[in-house]
Parts: sequence; structure tokens; C-alpha cells
Amino acid sequence: MWKRLELDHTLQNLLEQRSFQVEIERLVFALVANRALAPRSKLGLERWVGRKVLIEGLEEVQVHNLYRAMDFLVEHADELQRTVFFSVASLLNLEVDLLFFDTTSTYFELEEEDEEGLRRYGHSQDHRSHLPQVVIGLAVTRGGLPVRCWMRSGNTHDATTVDEVQRDLAGWRLNRVVWVLDRGFDGEKQRIALQRGGGHVLIGEKLWASGEETHPALKRPGRFQTVRDNLQVKGVRMVNGSKEERFVVVRNPQQAEKDREVRERILARLSDEIERVNSTAAKRRGAHSKTVCDLLRTT
Repeated sequence: MWKRLELDHTLQNLLEQRSFQVEIERLVFALVANRALAPRSKLGLERWVGRKVLIEGLEEVQVHNLYRAMDFLVEHADELQRTVFFSVASLLNLEVDLLFFDTTSTYFELEEEDEEGLRRYGHSQDHRSHLPQVVIGLAVTRGGLPVRCWMRSGNTHDATTVDEVQRDLAGWRLNRVVWVLDRGFDGEKQRIALQRGGGHVLIGEKLWASGEETHPALKRPGRFQTVRDNLQVKGVRMVNGSKEERFVVVRNPQQAEKDREVRERILARLSDEIERVNSTAAKRRGAHSKTVCDLLRTT
């Protein structure tokens, strides 16, 4: 598999421009094989090679050389990811007309961030905002196979990664695809960036939470089509001059019924409370109090 993915040739070509005293390609292979078969630390890898497994061309491993190999991997990450992707795409005949992209974060058990490094404070998806972190981005095919990953400083906002992702994958001739993103990437600039070179984008968005006024797409009439018991959809096209957007409005009738029941119970409780307050106010001054006004605004 290592050879079919052409990783050996890619590493050897990259190493021709460098003068290492150790077999970097063999060390990288050992790291990958260990992660796939029996994951352990770098120190554990010293004991694994030569005692547990036989790796051709690598009799033993020293931990400091493993770190040198990892530095080499980071330096040439772009070329290696490109090689893996196109090899896998050829072997598996991948469809890459639809790409899913999202980001996550992972934190470090450190008290201080790197002032100019990757480990920075930011919005933590692990609810560890007091610890420095890094942000990791990943693009995958519709079948879930990774295309490419990115790692950025922990204070990176989701939307700011769009330009970089589009630029990097355009060099892989993957700019004419449909991007699927969540609402963390919503924004006019991000949509424009992803549509460069003829690309398209699907972005999840909470239309009911778009501000004080209901989103215009929700006001458009039209029948919902039932996809399954808990899913109804309808298409809405919004045209503003030369700009045209298409919304797929999604409705869950089962959740809508639950929301209706909850709302009715809340209104019933508010009605009882208003009646009680009015009754008390009438006995005292003959007029309802400010409390009633607050309750009415709540409804």
C-alpha cells in the first residue's frame, strides 16, 4: 500500500534536495506502520522496531531521529497530502464533485499560549477556553475519505480559513466543486471565495435566528414536500438584481408539534400569572401593574 500510494517515490524525490545521515523515508514508514498497527509513543517506537517487527532497511530507531523525520513531514506536508490524495483518487476512482469541510479544535494541558506560535487561546469546542489550543480543518469526499487537512493557530475563526482552503485546493484542480459547510462559515465574503473558478457552495443556516425580522425566504409561499416522516423541504429562489440565491427550507413536523405544545403550555402559565397579578392589582389600586406589561411582552 505504501508503494501503491507512491509515498516512497515522493519522499525519495524530496530527499534528493537534502543531505540526511539517516533514512528519513524508512523512519516515516515506521511511524505510519506503528500508528496503523500498534500506536505508541516515540520512545515506545524505539522498542517496537527490531524487537516486535522487522522493517526492511531499518534495523533500529532512535527517538531523536524520529523527531527529525517529523520535522521533515511538516515541512513537506503539502506535497505529501497531494500525493496521497491523487493516488487514492486514482485507486478508488473517487468522486470529488462534492466536498464537506469543517473545523474543530484540540487543546494542550498548558497554562500559557505561544505568543507567536500555533498554541493560542480561542473558542474551544471542548469547553476548555482557559487552555491554549490549535484549530484543525478537514475536507472530505461524500464518502468520508479525507482530501486534505489544515492546522492553524487556536484563535483562528472558522470563516477566515475559507480563502486559504479554496486557494490550496484550486492548485489541485478542485476549485470547480460543491462545498458543504455549516453555519459557522456563513457570510458574503466566504460565499464569494468558495465560488471562485466556478465553484458552488451549500451552507447550513438557521433562518429563524437571522435577526429581528424573519428571513425573507421563510415568508415566501410554497408547499413543503415530505422526504420522510420527520423531514419536509421546499425550495425558494431569492433574486436581488444580478444576485440569485437558492434556499432549501427544512421543516421537521414532529419537532414543530413538540414546539407548539411547549409554547401552548408556556402561554397557559403566563395567562394564569397575568390573571393572578391583575386580580391582586385590582384589589389594591384598580389597575394592572408593570408586571403584566412585562408578561405580555414575553408572549
